[in-house]
Amino acid sequence: MFWLWIVGFLAAVFGVTGIANYIHKKGNSHLPDVDKGIKNASSAQQTYTESVLHNAKNDHFGGFGGGGN
Repeated sequence: MFWLWIVGFLAAVFGVTGIANYIHKKGNSHLPDVDKGIKNASSAQQTYTESVLHNAKNDHFGGFGGGGN
């Protein structure tokens, strides 16, 4: 009986995903091109994003000045 609940839950998730995908395609909505990434941003936004990513990397991997383990 428990597996029936899991199958029903997965069917509902796939159903909602399919409906959302259909609505998105039918609405012909435009999303930003993720392949271009930060290239679409202003110079200030690019600098900020690169700084944040650099700091996050240093914090995670314990780089110079980073508090990583």
